[in-house]
Amino acid sequence: MSLEPYREVILDMILKHHTHNDVAEHLSQIGVGRGCSARTVRRFCASHGVRREVSDTPLEIAVSAAVQEEKESPTRLHRVVVQKSQQKISAALLPHGTEAAYLYMNTLGSSLTRVSAFGTDPFTSEHEKAVEQLFSEKWPDITYLLNNTVNNNFLPFKEALVCLVNLTQRYS
Repeated sequence: MSLEPYREVILDMILKHHTHNDVAEHLSQIGVGRGCSARTVRRFCASHGVRREVSDTPLEIAVSAAVQEEKESPTRLHRVVVQKSQQKISAALLPHGTEAAYLYMNTLGSSLTRVSAFGTDPFTSEHEKAVEQLFSEKWPDITYLLNNTVNNNFLPFKEALVCLVNLTQRYS
Protein backbone atom coordinates (compact mmCIF):
# COMPACT_ATOMS: atom_id res chain seq x y z
CA MET A 1 0.00 0.00 0.00
CA SER A 2 1.46 3.34 -1.05
CA LEU A 3 0.88 6.35 1.15
CA GLU A 4 1.90 8.73 -1.66
CA PRO A 5 -1.68 9.99 -2.28
CA TYR A 6 -1.79 11.07 1.37
CA ARG A 7 1.61 12.75 1.33
CA GLU A 8 0.27 16.26 2.10
CA VAL A 9 -1.85 15.02 5.02
CA ILE A 10 1.08 13.11 6.49
CA LEU A 11 3.54 16.00 6.11
CA ASP A 12 1.06 18.46 7.60
CA MET A 13 0.42 16.30 10.65
CA ILE A 14 4.12 15.58 11.22
CA LEU A 15 4.96 19.29 10.97
CA LYS A 16 2.23 19.95 13.54
CA HIS A 17 4.08 17.52 15.86
CA HIS A 18 1.64 14.61 15.67
CA THR A 19 3.08 11.19 16.38
CA HIS A 20 3.44 8.53 13.71
CA ASN A 21 0.72 6.62 15.56
CA ASP A 22 -1.61 9.67 15.41
CA VAL A 23 -1.03 9.92 11.65
CA ALA A 24 -1.73 6.22 11.15
CA GLU A 25 -4.97 6.45 13.16
CA HIS A 26 -6.08 9.51 11.20
CA LEU A 27 -5.36 7.81 7.88
CA SER A 28 -7.37 4.78 9.01
CA GLN A 29 -10.30 7.05 9.92
CA ILE A 30 -10.33 8.71 6.49
CA GLY A 31 -10.46 5.37 4.71
CA VAL A 32 -6.92 4.23 4.09
CA GLY A 33 -7.18 0.48 4.37
CA ARG A 34 -4.71 -2.20 5.14
CA GLY A 35 -1.03 -1.47 5.67
CA CYS A 36 -1.55 1.82 7.45
CA SER A 37 0.40 1.55 10.70
CA ALA A 38 2.72 3.78 12.66
CA ARG A 39 5.61 1.75 11.27
CA THR A 40 4.44 2.32 7.69
CA VAL A 41 4.08 6.05 8.33
CA ARG A 42 7.55 6.12 9.89
CA ARG A 43 9.06 4.39 6.82
CA PHE A 44 7.18 6.74 4.48
CA CYS A 45 8.55 9.76 6.36
CA ALA A 46 12.08 8.36 6.33
CA SER A 47 11.96 7.73 2.58
CA HIS A 48 10.79 11.32 1.99
CA GLY A 49 13.33 12.90 4.35
CA VAL A 50 10.70 14.03 6.87
CA ARG A 51 11.87 13.93 10.46
CA ARG A 52 9.92 14.64 13.58
CA GLU A 53 11.61 17.33 15.68
CA VAL A 54 10.32 15.98 18.99
CA SER A 55 9.88 12.52 20.42
CA ASP A 56 6.50 10.95 21.04
CA THR A 57 6.37 11.83 24.71
CA PRO A 58 3.32 13.94 25.57
CA LEU A 59 5.40 16.46 27.51
CA GLU A 60 7.69 17.20 24.57
CA ILE A 61 4.70 17.48 22.24
CA ALA A 62 2.97 19.91 24.62
CA VAL A 63 6.13 22.01 25.04
CA SER A 64 6.72 22.11 21.30
CA ALA A 65 3.11 23.16 20.66
CA ALA A 66 3.37 25.90 23.32
CA VAL A 67 6.61 27.22 21.78
CA GLN A 68 5.02 27.26 18.34
CA GLU A 69 1.93 29.04 19.71
CA GLU A 70 4.16 31.64 21.41
CA LYS A 71 5.93 32.32 18.11
CA GLU A 72 2.62 32.89 16.35
CA SER A 73 0.89 34.93 19.05
CA PRO A 74 2.71 36.54 22.01
CA THR A 75 1.22 35.74 25.38
CA ARG A 76 -0.04 38.15 28.00
CA LEU A 77 3.22 37.64 29.91
CA HIS A 78 5.21 38.72 26.86
CA ARG A 79 3.09 41.88 26.51
CA VAL A 80 3.57 42.68 30.23
CA VAL A 81 7.36 42.26 29.90
CA VAL A 82 7.43 44.58 26.88
CA GLN A 83 5.29 47.17 28.70
CA LYS A 84 7.49 47.02 31.80
CA SER A 85 10.65 47.43 29.74
CA GLN A 86 9.25 50.65 28.28
CA GLN A 87 8.49 52.23 31.66
CA LYS A 88 10.76 54.94 33.04
CA ILE A 89 13.27 54.16 35.76
CA SER A 90 12.83 56.03 39.01
CA ALA A 91 15.86 58.02 40.16
CA ALA A 92 15.44 56.43 43.60
CA LEU A 93 16.24 53.01 42.11
CA LEU A 94 19.54 54.07 40.59
CA PRO A 95 22.68 53.89 42.76
CA HIS A 96 24.95 56.87 43.34
CA GLY A 97 28.04 57.15 41.15
CA THR A 98 30.55 55.75 43.63
CA GLU A 99 28.27 52.84 44.47
CA ALA A 100 27.67 52.15 40.76
CA ALA A 101 31.44 52.16 40.15
CA TYR A 102 31.96 49.76 43.06
CA LEU A 103 29.23 47.42 41.75
CA TYR A 104 30.70 47.57 38.25
CA MET A 105 34.18 46.66 39.47
CA ASN A 106 32.94 43.81 41.68
CA THR A 107 30.59 42.38 39.08
CA LEU A 108 32.78 42.56 35.99
CA GLY A 109 36.17 42.50 37.62
CA SER A 110 37.26 45.48 35.55
CA SER A 111 39.05 48.48 36.88
CA LEU A 112 37.89 52.04 36.44
CA THR A 113 40.11 55.08 36.13
CA ARG A 114 39.41 57.03 39.31
CA VAL A 115 41.55 60.08 38.51
CA SER A 116 40.12 62.31 35.80
CA ALA A 117 39.64 65.91 34.75
CA PHE A 118 36.29 65.84 36.48
CA GLY A 119 38.03 65.80 39.83
CA THR A 120 39.46 69.29 39.39
CA ASP A 121 37.63 72.58 39.31
CA PRO A 122 37.40 73.56 35.62
CA PHE A 123 36.29 77.10 36.56
CA THR A 124 39.47 78.82 37.73
CA SER A 125 38.96 82.43 36.62
CA GLU A 126 36.34 84.89 37.85
CA HIS A 127 34.55 84.76 34.51
CA GLU A 128 34.40 80.97 34.64
CA LYS A 129 33.14 81.08 38.23
CA ALA A 130 30.37 83.49 37.11
CA VAL A 131 29.36 81.02 34.37
CA GLU A 132 29.29 78.20 36.91
CA GLN A 133 27.18 80.28 39.31
CA LEU A 134 24.63 81.31 36.67
CA PHE A 135 24.40 77.79 35.31
CA SER A 136 23.85 76.29 38.77
CA GLU A 137 21.10 78.85 39.43
CA LYS A 138 19.30 77.81 36.25
CA TRP A 139 19.97 74.07 36.69
CA PRO A 140 20.43 73.44 40.44
CA ASP A 141 19.72 69.70 40.33
CA ILE A 142 21.93 67.68 37.97
CA THR A 143 20.10 64.46 38.94
CA TYR A 144 17.00 65.85 37.21
CA LEU A 145 18.99 66.10 33.98
CA LEU A 146 20.52 62.66 34.35
CA ASN A 147 17.24 60.96 35.27
CA ASN A 148 15.52 62.41 32.22
CA THR A 149 18.41 61.47 29.95
CA VAL A 150 18.51 57.88 31.22
CA ASN A 151 14.78 57.63 30.53
CA ASN A 152 15.12 58.83 26.92
CA ASN A 153 13.95 62.39 27.54
CA PHE A 154 16.92 64.33 26.17
CA LEU A 155 15.29 67.76 26.01
CA PRO A 156 16.26 68.99 29.52
CA PHE A 157 19.88 67.91 28.96
CA LYS A 158 19.93 69.60 25.57
CA GLU A 159 18.53 72.81 27.08
CA ALA A 160 21.11 72.74 29.89
CA LEU A 161 23.94 72.17 27.44
CA VAL A 162 22.80 75.05 25.20
CA CYS A 163 22.51 77.25 28.30
CA LEU A 164 26.08 76.38 29.37
CA VAL A 165 27.45 77.04 25.88
CA ASN A 166 25.65 80.42 25.72
CA LEU A 167 26.86 81.43 29.18
CA THR A 168 30.40 80.39 28.36
CA GLN A 169 30.37 82.41 25.13
CA ARG A 170 28.91 85.45 26.89
CA TYR A 171 31.55 85.47 29.64
CA SER A 172 34.57 84.57 27.50
